[in-house]
Amino acid sequence: MIVKVRRRLSSLIFYAAWAAFTLYETLTSEPPAIFVWGLQLVIALALIVRGVSKKYYFELEGSRLTINRFFFRTRTIDVAAIAGIQIEQGFLSSSKIFLKDGNEVVRFNHDNAHFEDFNTLLRALNVPVR
Repeated sequence: MIVKVRRRLSSLIFYAAWAAFTLYETLTSEPPAIFVWGLQLVIALALIVRGVSKKYYFELEGSRLTINRFFFRTRTIDVAAIAGIQIEQGFLSSSKIFLKDGNEVVRFNHDNAHFEDFNTLLRALNVPVR
């Protein structure tokens, strides 16, 4: 079974607005501040590239769950190793996937995932959700 969870469009719109704002500030700032705004512009453009190139936040293929997280990092987990999922609501909070070995917790941002696709993923995983 293949289940893919798309990124929310609102997160890409936020990154585009942030890139436009930092571009404006980069073009209108004086030399000391231009470097800070230019760095923030590069980060915003990297986030947009990441969002477009990895348009799925979660990918479940067979018994492997792949999480495409920050920038260009991905994390692959065996579904049999998942003990449960704890969902935290909020912009700055991280949801967690608890593994059965008890030593490791995988964090993800629930707000970046498309809600209907995420619910389909939870039904396919068939693990306890807190």
